[in-house]
Amino acid sequence: PCIKGRDVIAQAQSGTGKTATFVIAALQRIGDTTITPILTEVLVVTPTHELATQTLQVFNEIGQYTGAKFLSLVGGIPIYRDLENLKEGVHVVVGTTGRVMHLVKKGSLDLSSVKMFILDEADQLLGRGFQDQIYELFKRMPTNIQVILIS
Repeated sequence: PCIKGRDVIAQAQSGTGKTATFVIAALQRIGDTTITPILTEVLVVTPTHELATQTLQVFNEIGQYTGAKFLSLVGGIPIYRDLENLKEGVHVVVGTTGRVMHLVKKGSLDLSSVKMFILDEADQLLGRGFQDQIYELFKRMPTNIQVILIS
């Protein structure tokens, strides 16, 4: 269902390959990686810095030969690095709600080309009071995006 562009809600225990599943689907959704300017086509939001880092690592490993560019947006890292990377363009952004929302509001992260929005550990994101930020992100994306909720 993920690769076919359908909205998906998936729940499984740790270690079952949930991340690899949505990473493969996300890589399939990215358009031609040789076209410039590079547009952000996939947004993955996670509840923690650690999970964002782990997810980015999976994107880097599985997508290493695709030509796609991946970026992690998390707090605790100097924002100027994020700004430089976003200026160059990235196909996939993986980040925490706070840093992602900050860069969206600042105008540095454009969500108008997002095709796939993934909430990793959606139960934690929606249960921790991030609903308003998630809703705000939704409002800034196209209405026909694919949504994947993973827990």
